[in-house]
Amino acid sequence: MFWAKAAKVGAPRRVIFHFGPQKTATSTFHGLLKTNASRFGQGIAISARDDLTLPLRNLGAELLAGKGAGARKRLPGVVQTMHRTMAAMPGETIIVSDENLFGIFSRTVFSARFEDGPALILSEIETQLAGWDLHYICYTREPLKWRESCHNQTVKPAGGTEDYATRIAMHPDLGVPQRMVDSFRSVLGDRLTVLPMEDEAARHGYVGRRVLELAGIDAGVIDALPVPRRTNDSISPASLEFIRRINGLGLNRPERMQVAKLVEKSQALFRTEGV
Repeated sequence: MFWAKAAKVGAPRRVIFHFGPQKTATSTFHGLLKTNASRFGQGIAISARDDLTLPLRNLGAELLAGKGAGARKRLPGVVQTMHRTMAAMPGETIIVSDENLFGIFSRTVFSARFEDGPALILSEIETQLAGWDLHYICYTREPLKWRESCHNQTVKPAGGTEDYATRIAMHPDLGVPQRMVDSFRSVLGDRLTVLPMEDEAARHGYVGRRVLELAGIDAGVIDALPVPRRTNDSISPASLEFIRRINGLGLNRPERMQVAKLVEKSQALFRTEGV
């Protein structure tokens, strides 16, 4: 967590909750937040997918997995702890950015049912942070490209073994992410800002500028920020297929990740032309 100037402990804060979701260039934006925290001016505190939101991330994953009974009981305490930590943070404004805030990962963006998990968490945040100035934002992207990117993420770092055709057959519904957004809106209504990531990426070279604007950061400061380097570059289809097959060998995660990183660094070896 990063911050600049102390505010009165326990005073109401302005909070910008940015919850990705995954594969909307959020990891790159997290890097921008951490690298440039000192440039944002006095009174801005940053939490970019760190210990502040980890308990909520884990609890949200339990809700999406259908383990709701125990998670529901723990939810008030988890949000209360987060609230107390935020209340003690220096800064009048806090940016909380976590692409997995509700336990939503690349493997579940197109497969989860999103019945009440995110809504339960948002309702608890709204209740316990009542009196604070709360703002919420998430991004979307073109569904076909989003689904493909989620599949690649599931294979490359997460160890998935299904090929893309199998994943499409398992999760054919391209409307699932919209139901995810609808679950957010069921609690937040028009207070939720939803933007296509493609628009910001084309206009500014990165995704997340609106988050900075909602935090009240000066436009001149935002304009002067260096365009961040992408943290999850795409790899060739042949590379991805090789990693997928490696995943099926049952290697331990450290060894599997070593192979995946080596493949990423060796893209020239996976060209499709004949040798």
